[in-house]
Order: sequence, then C-alpha cells, then structure tokens
Amino acid sequence: MRALGIILFALSAAAASAQNEADVLMRIGQEHFVRGELATAEQAYLRLSAMSGYPEVVGVSGLVNILTVLGRPEEGLALFRQHAQKSGNLEFVAMAAFHLAQQNQTEAARSELAPLVERLRQGGELNARTLSVVAFTERRIGDFEPALAAARQATDRFRAEGNARWKVMGRVTADILENLGRDLEASSEYELQVNRAPDDAPTLNDFALFLAVRGKQMDKALGYSRHSLELNPGDPLMLDTLGFILLKMGRADEAADTLVRAWRGRPNITTVRAHLAQALSKTANRSSLQDLLDALQTEPTAANTSEINRLLAAAGR
Repeated sequence: MRALGIILFALSAAAASAQNEADVLMRIGQEHFVRGELATAEQAYLRLSAMSGYPEVVGVSGLVNILTVLGRPEEGLALFRQHAQKSGNLEFVAMAAFHLAQQNQTEAARSELAPLVERLRQGGELNARTLSVVAFTERRIGDFEPALAAARQATDRFRAEGNARWKVMGRVTADILENLGRDLEASSEYELQVNRAPDDAPTLNDFALFLAVRGKQMDKALGYSRHSLELNPGDPLMLDTLGFILLKMGRADEAADTLVRAWRGRPNITTVRAHLAQALSKTANRSSLQDLLDALQTEPTAANTSEINRLLAAAGR
C-alpha cells in the first residue's frame, strides 16, 4: 500500500513538473513572438508541439503563426493537418479551417470545417475549445447562424467546466447576434453576461460600446465604461469607448481629454484617431489638435490625408 502511495506521488509530481514546463514554454513563446524574436519563440513552440493535449495545441498554433509571419501560410495549414491526423484531436481540424478563413479562402475553410459541422448536425459532440474555434471560423466566413449555435454551446461548456473562457464566448455570442441584426437579443445576451460576471472589464466595455453606438441608455453605458476602467485603468481601447460615449453625450471637452490618452496609448488604431478627430473638431484644444495633425502627416496615406482635411475644415483652418 505504501509503495502504491509512493508511485502515485511520483506520478503526480511528474505531471505537475510537466505542466510547469509547459506554462514556462508558453510564456517564453508568446513573449518572444510579440518581440519579433521568432527563432527563440520557435524553439519554445517546437517543444510544446511535441507534448500532448493543450500544450500541443498552443505549440502548433505558435508555429503556424510564425510561418504566417514569414509568408508561408501553406506550411502552417499542412502542420495543422499533420497534427490532426497524428493526434486525432478535432481541434486541429477546426484550427486548419480558421487558418484558411484568415487567408480569406472562404470556400476552402467551409470544406475543411464540413466534417465538424456534419458531426454537430447529427447530434455529435465537440469539446468546448473546438466549438469555440468552429464559432470563430463560421463568424469569420459569414455563416452566422451556425456560428451562433457553436458559440452558445462553447459558452455553456466552458462555464460548466469553470473555465473563464465562457466570458469570451459570451461576448462572441452577443457579437454574432449583432451581425445578424438581432439587437434586442444581443442586448439581452450582454445583460446576461454582465449579470453573470459584473466585474469582467471586456464585457462591460463591449456592452457600453454596443449601447453607445445605438445611442441608447447612455447613462448606463457611461457607468459600465467607467467601471471597466476602474478594473483596467488606462486601457487605451476602454478609454476610446469612454471618450466615444462622452462625445455622443455632447461632452466634447471631456471626450477629447479621454481620447488623447487613448490615442497616445494606441496611436495606430484608426477608430481611436477618428474618435479623437471628431472630439477635437468640437473643442478649443488646439495643442492636441496640432499633435494629431502632425502625427497624421507623418503617414501620408489617402485615409490620413482625408482625415487631416476634415480636421482642418472643422477647426476653420
């Protein structure tokens, strides 16, 4: 009996050690990929891809991302297919389809996804991660009804597992309802998600933006937006949402101050600059206006030139 306990302890320790190694490798891969240090990231992802389960999925996905950055997406597709065949993990099939969708190969993505769609149609089951990839793929290629069904199933599965990804898939569900033009249902979905996770900053932000775009319940939108920033102080995209809401409420000076902070955090995002341009055109904040004009002039694209002209006209210059 004592020998069995020692064996079980050793197995448990080995499993914990393997998980720790996987966690470290995931962090190394992500950090070096973001920094553009692809050779180091590749080594981490190669080791992960030789493991099983979720680490294998992360490793293969990381390698495919590197291949895509290097302009070799077809090799990435082959890698997904290779691991799908070797491991029998249907998540790789879904990821191959999503990879094709990202390359705007819509029909090829549908064809790749077809076995999984048929499996679901016949009442078969997929795990939560695979369902989430199916939902993302179908949303990407514009098949919104099946995407909605997959997103809802993924949300329920993740929540039942106690996996925080249910919050992401709840937001995806609401977004798909928006794409379908079913705003009332989308609003109800956001309400449900906020009630379930009242301190989830991305959900609060997305619901606030949803309301603001439609000009509805603006005080409620403002409250959700401010709360999201209490949870994630200084987040540029959440600042952009707050600035947009203030702008819609006619509080241009407050909006401009907020949007300047958003722009300085994420200066290359077009929507942030557009919202800031709108706010500055309605205020006397000439210093920030000039800063934005100078930044736009360093990137002489047609869109930026048009933006500059609108700003100058609004400012009476």
